[in-house]
Amino acid sequence: LALQYDITFPYGEMEITINGKEYKIKLMGYKAKIVNNPRFLDILLNNEMDNLEAAARNEGNIVSKVRKATRARLLATSFKLCLNYPSKKALLLLKRQFPFGISNQLLQNIIPMTKKSIKNLTRKMRFAGLGLGALVTAVMDGAYLLTPLRSYAGGLLNNMTGIMLLDLGVILFGGFVGSVAARYFAQKPLRQALAHVINPKDKKTFKISHPMDLWISYFFSALLFLAISYAGKLNGNSYPHWLPF
Repeated sequence: LALQYDITFPYGEMEITINGKEYKIKLMGYKAKIVNNPRFLDILLNNEMDNLEAAARNEGNIVSKVRKATRARLLATSFKLCLNYPSKKALLLLKRQFPFGISNQLLQNIIPMTKKSIKNLTRKMRFAGLGLGALVTAVMDGAYLLTPLRSYAGGLLNNMTGIMLLDLGVILFGGFVGSVAARYFAQKPLRQALAHVINPKDKKTFKISHPMDLWISYFFSALLFLAISYAGKLNGNSYPHWLPF
């Protein structure tokens, strides 16, 4: 049995003018949902995207490039999201906030370029933080390995496994110090570039870290521990006997 019937639903078109250019928008349903996606933002964001691309390529004054790029609300939002979320989630949230007026391809390009821009923007200060962390770690390792401190701690523990865990704890703490210093130093260029977008008092927003910084910091912490331990052995100091020398 077949039933034939007609269905009607609201549909309309309207034209909007943005920056002197006309765009046709199609509306459907009682809630006037937009069913097409005129990509006017792809054109309007040309200048800001040029600055973002330059920052992602590490060209010119990165602080100035980022500041100019984030004059556009969409790109400013991208930086806010990328400072707090991984790429996939940042893209999802950006699409949710800007579902209209921009192509999916451009949105997908914005997130990785924003991540690269943040990396380039903070690189020098992050490395300065890692350097300071390595210096603090070297002083700490020297105090631990080249003075009676380790022998005193070993006497209290009176356990080879406990002493070994204490040595590993010193290495891990050194790596932690370096990563925290890198994250802290990275706040300065972020404030310079994004203070007009993000409240500088919002410390959480500016606490960015890169996984590679953490691994670099732990690597140098372990390397310094080995080097100072070996120097201590040559000078007749107590050294970790579980090390391969």
